[in-house]
Formats: sequence, C-alpha cells, structure tokens
Amino acid sequence: MASLNKPRRLAATSGTISDRPVTFAPGWARLLTNPASDHKVERFGWTFAPGDKVMQIENDYDKDVYNGDIGYIDDVDPDAGELIAHFDGRPVTYGFGELDVLVPAYATTIHKSQGSEYPAVVIPVMTQHYAMLQRNLLYTGVTRGKKLVVLVGQKKAVAIAVRNVSGRRRWSKLQEWLRPNPSLSRQIGTS
Repeated sequence: MASLNKPRRLAATSGTISDRPVTFAPGWARLLTNPASDHKVERFGWTFAPGDKVMQIENDYDKDVYNGDIGYIDDVDPDAGELIAHFDGRPVTYGFGELDVLVPAYATTIHKSQGSEYPAVVIPVMTQHYAMLQRNLLYTGVTRGKKLVVLVGQKKAVAIAVRNVSGRRRWSKLQEWLRPNPSLSRQIGTS
C-alpha cells in the first residue's frame, strides 16, 4: 500500500479512462460527501446544510472573513434565519439574506485555488476546453495537491497543455497607454 505522506502519480492506461469523455454534474461532490439533511436552506441557487464545505467569495471586514477563505457549516437555524459556519476554528454567523457571499467549496477553479493547498486534487483535462489548456494553469492546478493529484481526461489534452506556453504573454494595452503621446502633451500644454 502506498504511503499517503508522499505525492503519487496515477496514470490512466490508454484505451480505458483516458479516452472516454467525463461529465461532472453540478453538485455531484456534495451529494457524495454530504447529502442534505432536514436542517438545510436553499438560497441564491445553492443548498446549504450542516457539514458542507463552503468558500467566502467577497471580503467581509466586519465578519473577518475574506475572499477565498474555506469553512464548514455547523448549523442551519430556519427559525432564526441564520447559518453558522466555522472559518479557522471560529464561528461566523450569516443571515439567510447574506448567503450570496458563500458558495459550496467541494470543487473550485484553479484561479480561486491559487495560494491554497489541498490534500487531494482532481483536475479534468479535456480537449473540449481547449482555451484552458495552458501550461501555467496545469502547473498551478497540479501544485495545489499535497498528497494526491489525479488528472481525469485525455492524454492528448495534457500534452497540449504542457506544450502551450501562450498563456504567459499578457495581451493588454498597458504599454501603449504608458507610452508618451506627443499630440496629447501639446493639447494640455506640457511639451
């Protein structure tokens, strides 16, 4: 049996998992890990129940929780219209009307995961998402996993991502905007 203290690489064999399309239905992870109990609330398109893993998606200086913070729901009280979640060991109370700043955190984007680490990471890598197949995104996703990283999808998609370094170039007009404009300088009298 492999040790969980060392990162492992799991590879799909050709002709099996690696060549079959994979579909992830919304909410699949939550259903597997924490089926909703009687004490639940549905707000803003999400169902929240005790035990759910959640992410704060806006800074809230009054509650001392910030964009990207991960917590767990302890209690949902329909009578009081409140939900209590723990972030870093401290309780934070939300009114039901404030739940638009929480989202389930069973799955997240690579972008939102930056700066965080997780015991296990599963990354779908499919050619259908061609625009997302970039070396820097794959690297960021893979380096989020502390003990286990699983790439689910196609070997061809992984190869495309590894070769694609185009994501490194920033396509902005910043350099153009910062370049001195002689005609503008004359108009405002600063030659």
